[in-house]
Amino acid sequence: MLGAMALGALLVSGCLGGCPRIKFGLSAKIVVIGGATSAPSGGHRFAVTGRAEVYDQRTPAFAKLAAGLNEPRMRHTAMRLDSGKLLVTGGENARGEYLASAELFDPKTVEFTTTGRMSTPRIAHTQTVLTDGRVLITGGLSAGQSALRSAEIYDPTRGTFAPTLGNLLAERRHHTATPLADEKVLIVGGSAQPSAEIFDPWTYAFTRTPGDPTAARLNHTATLLRDGRVLIAGGKDFHSGARLGSAELFDPATGTFSATRTPMHLAREGHAASRFEYGVLITGGRSTSGDPVRSAEVFDPATGTFRALSNFMLRPRADHTAALIAVGPQRGAILLIGGAVDKLVVQPSAELFDPDGETFSPTANSPNPGMTLHTATIIR
Repeated sequence: MLGAMALGALLVSGCLGGCPRIKFGLSAKIVVIGGATSAPSGGHRFAVTGRAEVYDQRTPAFAKLAAGLNEPRMRHTAMRLDSGKLLVTGGENARGEYLASAELFDPKTVEFTTTGRMSTPRIAHTQTVLTDGRVLITGGLSAGQSALRSAEIYDPTRGTFAPTLGNLLAERRHHTATPLADEKVLIVGGSAQPSAEIFDPWTYAFTRTPGDPTAARLNHTATLLRDGRVLIAGGKDFHSGARLGSAELFDPATGTFSATRTPMHLAREGHAASRFEYGVLITGGRSTSGDPVRSAEVFDPATGTFRALSNFMLRPRADHTAALIAVGPQRGAILLIGGAVDKLVVQPSAELFDPDGETFSPTANSPNPGMTLHTATIIR
C-alpha cells in the first residue's frame, strides 16, 4: 500500500456536489448517508432510505448506525465542517419532493439533528466548505425540474443559510464545484453552453473564467490534481444526452481549459474519480448503452493520458462513491461503495482498489441494503 507521504492530500469523490476541502489527518471512519435502494418489485422508482452506516478503516468493516437521518433523502450532498460535524443538504424524499431541509451529523454523539433550511429546495447542487468554515451551496434543480442560478452560504456558527450577494452567471445543475489552491472555487458545467465561473470567497462575487470548457457537460467529475490543475472528465452532453469520453484540464494560472492528450477509453457518466499517489482512478458509471459498467482506468497527470486497467471491478457500478483509505491495514487503497448495478437495481456491495497491484477485492462485509445516490464522507 502507499506510504504516508502519498497521503498528504485526501479527496472523497463520486458525490454529485463536487469536491470537499479536507485537511489531512489520521481519519479513521467513513460515514455513508442516505441514498436509494432497489425499486420494489414492479416499481419505477428507487426506494429512498434514511439509513446511515460507518466504515471503520481500522477494523475494517461496515456497521449500521443506530440513528439515521430525520428525513430520508437521496441525491443530497454531505460535507465535513471544521467542527468535525457533517452538513447534509437538500435531496429528494420518497415522494419525489425536493428538499430545502438540512441536517448535522455529530460523530461524538452519533446523532443527526436538524439545522437551518435552505432558501430553495435543491437536488443536483454543489456544497463546498470555504476557508473561513462557511459552506457555499450552488445551483441544482428545484421544483418543476428547473435549473437554478441561485447560491447561498451556510454559517455553521449560527446554523443558518443566507443568499449570496449575486447569483451564478448561468443556471447550473449536475455541475461541479472544486476548491482551488488560492481558496477560490471553480464551478464547471451543468449549463446549456460550455461555461465555467470562479467564486471568490473574499468578494463573494462570481466571475466567468477567461476560457470556456471544451464541452457543455453535466454529471461529470472534477478532481484537483497535486499541481493545482483540475481534471474534468466524462459526463453527458447537455443537449444530446450522449455520454462523453472526452476530458479536459483547467489551468488556474491562465484560467483556461485544454483537452487531455487522449480521451478516456470509455465514454461514461455517473462514474467516480479518486486521486491517489500516481494519478486519478476513474471507476464505473454508465456508458453509451446506459447500463452501469465494471471497467476502470487511470489518468496520468504527467503525460495527460488515460490508461485502461486490465482488471475489472467485481461488479458494475454507477452513482457510487469512492474514498481513499487513510489509516489501518488498507492504507492507500480506494474504497468503492454501492451504486446501481442495473437501471433500478442496487445490491449490497463494496470493494477495494489496491494501487500497487491495480486489483479489486471485496470488503469484509457490505452496507445492507445496498445504496446508490448516497454520500460517503470521511470524519476525524
